[in-house]
Amino acid sequence: MFDILIKSLHLKMTYSVNTFIYAIKQIPLLKKILSDKLYSLDWLKAILTVLSVLKELVTTFLWKFVYAGIFIALPTAFNFFQGEDPAVPAWCTVLQVFIILTIIGGITNNDFFTGSMDKYYAVFLLRMDAKKHAIANYSYLLFRFFLGFLAVGLAGTLITDAPLWHGIIIPFFVVAVKLICSAISVKLFERSLAKGTEKAPRKFMAFGTEGSNYKATFVAGVLFALAYVPAALGFVMPVNASLIIMALGIVGGIASIFVLRNFKHYRKMYQKGIVEFMELQQMAKSNIASLETKKIDDTRVVKSDKNGFEFLNELFVKRHRKILWRSSRNTAIVLGIILLIVAVAMFLLPEGKEVVNGVITGQLRFVAFIMYLINKGQNYTKALFTNCDHSLLTFPIYRKGSNILKLFKLRLVEISKVNLVPAGVLAVGLAILLFISGGPEKPIYYLVVIVSVIALGIFFSVHYLTMYYLLQPFNVSTEVKSGLYPIVMALTYMACYMMTQIEVPAMGFGIVAAAFCIIYSIVACVLAYSLAPKTFKLRT
Repeated sequence: MFDILIKSLHLKMTYSVNTFIYAIKQIPLLKKILSDKLYSLDWLKAILTVLSVLKELVTTFLWKFVYAGIFIALPTAFNFFQGEDPAVPAWCTVLQVFIILTIIGGITNNDFFTGSMDKYYAVFLLRMDAKKHAIANYSYLLFRFFLGFLAVGLAGTLITDAPLWHGIIIPFFVVAVKLICSAISVKLFERSLAKGTEKAPRKFMAFGTEGSNYKATFVAGVLFALAYVPAALGFVMPVNASLIIMALGIVGGIASIFVLRNFKHYRKMYQKGIVEFMELQQMAKSNIASLETKKIDDTRVVKSDKNGFEFLNELFVKRHRKILWRSSRNTAIVLGIILLIVAVAMFLLPEGKEVVNGVITGQLRFVAFIMYLINKGQNYTKALFTNCDHSLLTFPIYRKGSNILKLFKLRLVEISKVNLVPAGVLAVGLAILLFISGGPEKPIYYLVVIVSVIALGIFFSVHYLTMYYLLQPFNVSTEVKSGLYPIVMALTYMACYMMTQIEVPAMGFGIVAAAFCIIYSIVACVLAYSLAPKTFKLRT
């Protein structure tokens, strides 16, 4: 059994490492430098394997503390629980909430039955024994749960001054609930086999009822309410009652071990689980495509007097008004309402004028992050691919340099106009707020505010469209297959966020933003013309 676990973990690590190496090799600058020999470098695989092991250790403990922090510590911080000390809830409250949350987790989050590619490789390609593989990997998973919640339980007893052995019993209860839910699902799977229905085990997570997805959600919602509503009203079980429930759960968990050990259909269970896993992946891809298609406005006849790429671009824009102009208009309306509220507040509270004035003149850098959040560039490029380019990219003439540059310019103008609507509202609104709040030291600040916001709106339009043409991250199923594209998107977010942490004078910020936008736009057009014929293609 231990050998099976080691082999399956090694397979899982190898799959993760090779996936990571493949992603690195998709980066354009590294693709030509790195050869397929990268997969055979033992030292690189050793480093990545160590990092994977460290990730396992971190997630074993980190996510458990995050879980406890969100669902117990956070409600405590907002004085949600009734108790003598609002800073530290009574131990009886902690146990009651934790018991119900653990039951919810057992119902909705049980990885014993989830399919995955590493399970497919292990059981069906490498012909590992399905029962041994399932029990070995599930035992490892439960061991991780045990260690993580042991740390959480001991920390909880120290914070609340509860007996130490109460914290030790918590991980046993968590593991027991997982085992009980797995045993129930296994039994219901056996019943379905006897009836000839052979439903996938995860479909029984709502206790075997039909329409399990809806009923599981309903059951989880009711349990979630039972976890918090009584505690909020002050109705809490005594500690001894909670301990008895946990003890009974542990007994049930021990009995469930024998059910799982005697189960004889692990291979069939894997077949159904993996089939469902692949079906869910395919369904997710279909849903993405369906959602993008539903955004097309086909309620009216679209006409255009233009020809060629101008006709194609205008047709696309008119049929995607929902995600372009309508979304842009709604964002502008929301911004306008917020700005109006601030203006009214300054008239009602004159002392707030100084604060608003100081924010606009001294903290203008926050505009970069705001424009990042409201920009429509990413939605625009995804719609471009899903409803236009994924078909046209199969034609070589569509990827000709002159044609790419022509359509790139048309699209750049269009997305810039879309983004300039909320950017214009924000720019003018900030200038008006600056005037109402007493005005700047120099009148040129009005121009700086307006120009910097407009420049940022144009910059994000150029940036997202350029990255789309140079990296084109999607395959036919609209999955992101570029290793560099997610990195660039993450760096974009980080750069915008870092701008909020750096002190930059408003005057300097406006000048730099405008200059950078002009230079970036010129460079983007040059790169699109020279590189896009090679990079703007379907991913495989």
